[in-house]
Amino acid sequence: MPPQNQQSGKRTLTPAQVQKSIGTIFYTFDKSLFMPKVQKNGKGRTQVIKLPKCPKYPIVKKHKKSPKQRPEQLNR
Repeated sequence: MPPQNQQSGKRTLTPAQVQKSIGTIFYTFDKSLFMPKVQKNGKGRTQVIKLPKCPKYPIVKKHKKSPKQRPEQLNR
């Protein structure tokens, strides 16, 4: 009596056989799913519209701080 997998006409593949034939399996897939999508560039800002200029602020310099005195130092 032959084994059951031979009766159905199908046989189980070994991992090496699957790895060898995986390229042909992937080749049968629909390639449009894996291709990059077509994108159009945005319209952008029209040249007629003029943006207001940023206001100019005066330069502010930092002042050097005097070292803080701790209360313990004042009592000595």
